[in-house]
Amino acid sequence: MSKEQEKMYCSQCQKKVTWHLKPVNHGRHLVITLCTLGMWIPAWVGLTLLKLKYCDECESIVSND
Repeated sequence: MSKEQEKMYCSQCQKKVTWHLKPVNHGRHLVITLCTLGMWIPAWVGLTLLKLKYCDECESIVSND
């Protein structure tokens, strides 16, 4: 299953790079939600649904440009 991964542009590195997804730390978000009396739930849901792609070289968010 060696599929060539699509490279995306990193504005920090100024070039096309390979990327990875970071998993959401649900334990941390549960603690934040409890500490903020549930006000963190919309942010938690948003971060869970939004799959941000991170540069393999510098860890900044990459774009499709």
